Amino acid sequence: MRTLLTLASAACLLLAPSGRADEQADLQKVIDKAIKAHGTDKADKDKKASTFKVKGKVHTMGMDFQFDGDYQAQEPDKIRQAMTVNINGTDVEVVTVFDGKKAWVHAMGNTMDLGEDAVAAFKEEVYAGKVDDLTGLKEKGYKFGSLAEKKIGDRAAIGVSVAREGHKDIFLYFDKESGLLLMSERQAKDPATGEEHKQETEFANYKDVDGVKRPHKLSLRRDGEKFLEAEVSEIKILDKLDDSTFAKP
Repeated sequence: MRTLLTLASAACLLLAPSGRADEQADLQKVIDKAIKAHGTDKADKDKKASTFKVKGKVHTMGMDFQFDGDYQAQEPDKIRQAMTVNINGTDVEVVTVFDGKKAWVHAMGNTMDLGEDAVAAFKEEVYAGKVDDLTGLKEKGYKFGSLAEKKIGDRAAIGVSVAREGHKDIFLYFDKESGLLLMSERQAKDPATGEEHKQETEFANYKDVDGVKRPHKLSLRRDGEKFLEAEVSEIKILDKLDDSTFAKP
C-alpha cells in the first residue's frame, strides 16, 4: 500500500486488501453501478475538454478567504486555473497552469516556473481527477480493495480502494443506494507549497450536464481540518480548447 496514512488509520479503513478474483469481480460491480449512476458510460468520448466556474471560501492560516475562479482542462493532462482571492479587501488574481510537461504560476504581473516536485504533484492531480470522475476505471491496470462502510453525512457509503502502479492509492466512497460518489480520500501534495496532506473531498448537489451527473458542491478537508468549500457553476463539456489557453504569459 503506497499511501502515507498511519497504520491506525489504515486499519480503520481497510477491511482486507483484495487479490481474489471473485472479490475483484464484486468490487467491479460496485464500480459499474457508480459509472451507470453518473452516466459516465454514456458520455461523449469525442469531447475532451471542460470548463467551469467556482466560488467559495478557503480556510487557512486561521483565516477565511473568499475566492472566485475559472477552471479549464484539456485531456489528457492540461489544466488552467485562474483564481481571484480577496485578501484584506483587495482582490488578487493567481493563474496556475500545467501544460502536461511544465507548470507555472502568474500573479501580480510576475510569472514563476514551478519545479519538478510541483510537476509531479500536478500529474497526480490529473490522475486523481480521472479516478474521481470514474473515467477509465474499467481499463486494465487498476486493482480494487474493500473498505469499511461508513456514514458520510446521513448517507451510508460503500468504500473501494483504487490502486494503480505509479500512483498513490485513492479511497472512493459511493452512496450505497444511488451509487453516486460521495467522497474521495487520498494522500495529496500541494503543488504550490510542496506540503503533503491527507485530503478528503466530499461531493454533493449532483446535476445533469450533457447527460452526466456532475457535483456542483465540493468541500475539502486537509488532515481532518476544513480547508475549502465551493459551489461549482456553468460547467461546459467541449470538443477542444484553444492551445493559447495553456500558453505561458
